[in-house]
Parts: sequence; structure tokens; C-alpha cells
Amino acid sequence: MDMPPSRYKVVEKGRRLVVVDTLTGEAVTGDESARQSRIAAARRPARTGLQPREAFAPAAPSRSAPMRGAVAGIFTLIGFPVLIVGAVLVANARKPLRTGITGWLDGLEEAQALSSNG
Repeated sequence: MDMPPSRYKVVEKGRRLVVVDTLTGEAVTGDESARQSRIAAARRPARTGLQPREAFAPAAPSRSAPMRGAVAGIFTLIGFPVLIVGAVLVANARKPLRTGITGWLDGLEEAQALSSNG
């Protein structure tokens, strides 16, 4: 099955290509200002790297920068020592915890053996 003919066709009028609506016979034109902005955008150089002003005056820091510094300071003063103390406590508590858990599991095993025998 072939495609139906297109509603629009491109014709040349005065060394310019024009899109014509075949139903109305009129040229379908875009806004001239939109065409001019496309031409201007094509001529505008691409922005790459630092612009001259940014090279000597970098952008101002955001408002949240002091807050991030305060949070980092609080963590350093309070959080880090708490982490060190916690790591030491966990290291020292390993042996008693292991002994207690082993005893509890042995008790479960004995209870299960008694319930299956009698």
C-alpha cells in the first residue's frame, strides 16, 4: 500500500524555497522574527571555557556554603569521636557477645532435642 500524497510541497519562488499547503494553495510561512533569531543564533559563537570576567571574578558562593561548613564542623567535633568510641566498644564486646549467642543457640538445640525425644 502506497502512502497518500503529502499535504505540503516545497517550491522555489524567487530563489527561495517556500512550503505550500496543497489544500489552500497558500504558502505556509513561519514568523519572520523566529527566522531572524535562528539566523542570529547560528552566527553567535559557542561559549567554551571561562569568559574573561569569570577568570578574574569567580561566581559568589551559594548561601548554603556556611551551613555546610557548620555541619562539617559539628560532625568533626562530635560525630567522629563518637564513631571512634563505638568502634572500640564493638571490638571489646565481641567475645562476650559471641559466648552469649553460642550459649543461647546451644540451649535451643538442647530444647529441640528434648522435644523430639519425648
